[in-house]
Amino acid sequence: MLAKRWLVFAIVVYVLQFAIGQILDYSFLKSEIYKSAVINSQVEKLTNSDILIFGGSNGLVSFDNRILEERTHKEVYNLSEDDTNLKLHLLQLKLILNRGIKPERIILVIGSMEEGLSRNFLRYLPYLSHDEFVNNDFQKFSKLEFQAFKIFPIFKWAKYNNDLLYPTLYSMFLNKNYHHRFDTNGDYEYPVVSAETMENGINQKVELNYLDSNLLEFKNLCLQNGIALSIVNTPFLNKEITWNEDRGDVMNFSSVFGSNTNLFYDAAHINKNGKLLFSNIFADSLIKVM
Repeated sequence: MLAKRWLVFAIVVYVLQFAIGQILDYSFLKSEIYKSAVINSQVEKLTNSDILIFGGSNGLVSFDNRILEERTHKEVYNLSEDDTNLKLHLLQLKLILNRGIKPERIILVIGSMEEGLSRNFLRYLPYLSHDEFVNNDFQKFSKLEFQAFKIFPIFKWAKYNNDLLYPTLYSMFLNKNYHHRFDTNGDYEYPVVSAETMENGINQKVELNYLDSNLLEFKNLCLQNGIALSIVNTPFLNKEITWNEDRGDVMNFSSVFGSNTNLFYDAAHINKNGKLLFSNIFADSLIKVM
């Protein structure tokens, strides 16, 4: 009799945690907390956008959407998200294509080409068991965690409570339109800081691989779906990015501001003033290739 009660208790607990996990997954994917959620919840908005911007923190803070829209007469949405890399941008592309979202052009911002999944892949964990692309990528990263999260979905919410659980609960009960560090157009900017606090560092030159497998797959998917692609390097402080090959689709602005600390928030990101200036410089170049 005791064993039967324990069995019933275990079944109830399992079903309860599974149900809570599914409810949290559903609530997250219907929210606008992160760009990962926006891809699922704002399909109409993204479908109506002519230009989508993909990138990490550099892509997030370097473009003023209003300026780009005024100059190009196109609707622009920024899907860039901090602490993400090219592999995650490729996943984003697969997710939007799977939802029938095909913009005229994608601006792909690349600052580095680190391997593996970036930290903020965790913001895509609510897609587990709901999307084959996320399943495939996460299995390659950790088969054990994939199986654990699939059987016990509450585990991912418990493990990443600061990044997933608390923002989702806040969105569910307090502010359903909550955005984490971006506005309604996906835009964000860093403030102007004192140049005296800026570390100039030394002049650097970094070479990127044009034949990187993730980049080639990204390019092929765009080509297959009739999407124009612009690969962009945004400004760095005292750092120049070069490519081992360029077939005319790279727009390299990495050294355009040189050592002008007044335009930077830190060595890797421009501030509000830099963003306004760069957006106009970039718009001039973008108009020429459209």
